[in-house]
Amino acid sequence: MPGKIFVNYRRDDARDMAARIRDRLAATLGDANVFMDVDNLRPGQRFDKELEKALAETDVFLAVVGTRWQELLAKRQASGERDYVREEIAGALRRGILVIPLLIERAPLPRHDTLPGDMRDLVLHQKHVISHERFGRDVAELVEVIQSARTEDRGQAEAYRTSGGSHYARRDYDRAIADFSKVIEIDPKDVLAYVGRGLAHHEKGDYDRAITDFSKLIEIDPRDRDAYYSRGLAHRAKRDDDRAIADFSKAVEIDPKHALAYSGRGRAHVDNGDYDRAIADFSKAIEIDPKDAVTYSYRGLAHRARRDYHRAIADYSKAIEIDPKFAVPYEGRGRAYHQKRDYDRAIADFSKVIEIDPKDVLAYVGRGQAHHEKRHYDRAIADYSKAIEIDPKDADAYYNRGRTYEDQRRRPEAIKDFQQALRLAPDDLDSRNALKRLGA
Repeated sequence: MPGKIFVNYRRDDARDMAARIRDRLAATLGDANVFMDVDNLRPGQRFDKELEKALAETDVFLAVVGTRWQELLAKRQASGERDYVREEIAGALRRGILVIPLLIERAPLPRHDTLPGDMRDLVLHQKHVISHERFGRDVAELVEVIQSARTEDRGQAEAYRTSGGSHYARRDYDRAIADFSKVIEIDPKDVLAYVGRGLAHHEKGDYDRAITDFSKLIEIDPRDRDAYYSRGLAHRAKRDDDRAIADFSKAVEIDPKHALAYSGRGRAHVDNGDYDRAIADFSKAIEIDPKDAVTYSYRGLAHRARRDYHRAIADYSKAIEIDPKFAVPYEGRGRAYHQKRDYDRAIADFSKVIEIDPKDVLAYVGRGQAHHEKRHYDRAIADYSKAIEIDPKDADAYYNRGRTYEDQRRRPEAIKDFQQALRLAPDDLDSRNALKRLGA
């Protein structure tokens, strides 16, 4: 969506002509699309703040230069008085906005070396002349220039947006971010570009920048439920569960049928150990979307945390019924079976996880624990060893293998594994107590 046209002028230079230009542009392009301080500032508003805000929304900046423009600039410089006209021009140049010097009655554009450093690039921009005699034709030509530039910008923005989406799909997040940033330079209110860049930042683990982009979306549209949801995910990834819950709550306030927001809030409640609220949110999400295997799996986790293994197994089984290739509920159900001492079913579920994902360390450890309980020590050691092969820094696998070695009365191997577990996890009391027990 195009931004505003900002009319910059000196009140003691070409005020009347600036007003005529503003009125003609407003009549052609829409009153809301043209900013001029006299028309757009209300009594009591901070002049500097409102001008900065307007500049941030600008995509075409018109610098009206009359016959006294350079003289008045020099006087401001000599007096040291704050010069808002200069600040606006410098800000537009710095932001990369399309700047068009409008020379009134062929007023001369100052030389590059006579301008302050922050606005010298003004002379590099193509000027446009407006005269009293040709006023209608000159402004019509200006409108054509503006519309042509905007059409070109929209084409460039679309190309960068498409490229950014392709890079994101290929998980090339740095290039995706660069492309979406180009779109935002062209159109600071391009919603899809903020969405894409925010998601790319999230995938990179740069949650603060993701939060910044999603917050900008909320600033653009305070009723954007998905922006609140996405920002909630980023807050949760930072383990800021209170802010996550607030954002998920805002998303469901805006849209009471937003199943993912209920599910997200439920996960944050799980993180906080509030399993009753978590189950209530997961149940609401399932009511809205009964085919959501992920939410069934999370509700199973909450039931398991409450030691309600029967309900946990039911939820994990429903998730598996919906998506038989989804490894997480098999793992969760395997742990629930283990806690019910149904080790054969636990082993079957962990084996299914390994079939789906042969690199799942937790599944090997879980299956090893079930084999251990059945006193199938060699099988347990094989599973723990596989887990260690996949992730040599998994302290839990070393500890569990040490336990199995200890039960086999293989003291040296047990001590070695407990020592390695303690090196990897210095606060692990189980490994420390095991070493004391073995006199090591």
